[in-house]
Amino acid sequence: MDGVPWNAECKDKAHCVLARSQSTVTAADMEFQFDVDKENLLSVFDVGFDFASSGVQSIVQDEVSGIFSFAPSLFCAGTGLVATYHNQSKKPKRPGIAVSNHLSPNDIQIICADVETDRDYLYTVTGQKHTGIIWAIERLVEKLCPSLWFDRANMKDRKDFIDLIMNEGKRAGPVLLFPEGYCTNNTRVLQFRKAVFVDDVIIYPIAIKQDARFGDSFWSEDVFFHYLFRLLSSWASVYDIYYLDAQTKKPDETPDEFASRVQTLIAEAIGTIPAQFDGSVWYKKQEREKYKNALKEKCAKQFSEIVPVLNGSGDAIPNGNRKVKFLTD
Repeated sequence: MDGVPWNAECKDKAHCVLARSQSTVTAADMEFQFDVDKENLLSVFDVGFDFASSGVQSIVQDEVSGIFSFAPSLFCAGTGLVATYHNQSKKPKRPGIAVSNHLSPNDIQIICADVETDRDYLYTVTGQKHTGIIWAIERLVEKLCPSLWFDRANMKDRKDFIDLIMNEGKRAGPVLLFPEGYCTNNTRVLQFRKAVFVDDVIIYPIAIKQDARFGDSFWSEDVFFHYLFRLLSSWASVYDIYYLDAQTKKPDETPDEFASRVQTLIAEAIGTIPAQFDGSVWYKKQEREKYKNALKEKCAKQFSEIVPVLNGSGDAIPNGNRKVKFLTD
């Protein structure tokens, strides 16, 4: 069983220069031993955050993967993660785009913690621009690996973001992307956005499944700090991460159909169902009302096709000439 170790120990002797002290330290100097009891997990989290925030100023390429894997592993240990990674031979490669279902911003660290220390390429991390603690974490990520951020409220920024992802996914990668666009509680997989599900792009599905009995990792709080406090005070975060077979768009598939097929593969891997709606319906009341009314209209149309509709003379009106209107509340 491959998992995130409780004892964070890095055997890579490569040197890195830390900007805070301008002193050269080796990874061997960073060997930590911690007990498993929960009161020490905050110390692990703090050390991992401090290590990353000190800022890797100058490292050569063959040292990058070791640092990149070491920092997320410390972060995950600090949050009480117990992770099992399945199907290692199917890990995302370059070029391509890795897509996953989404529980919280910590999913990035959980996936990145499984990067081999000797791998010569990293994930290109993507996400929405945030403020507060997540903003600080995003700045740290930028120091460790390639990253692309976008402003959800800025339409031009979103379009440019997709263009950057497509260029990076076809050229290098693997780009790590969460096409649901929102965090979910792992009871279903929300509809994937179709933008990256096009020709000539290799898609690497990753399925994340949690066992919420020891602690729910779903970010449901309005403030990330409140979520982080709940996570740190829970017993553990138990995850299974499944790497699935790489997928490409079939000649007769539309981008919508390709996105739906990958969504279904991930849902089946974690034993849940693919939703027929996206995150905006899940989170926004106005979108839920629009979706509900659209379903009512669809039901009315289907009902009218199987039940005869009579005109004033008592004759059935052909389907093509019917005008269906469903009264909504």
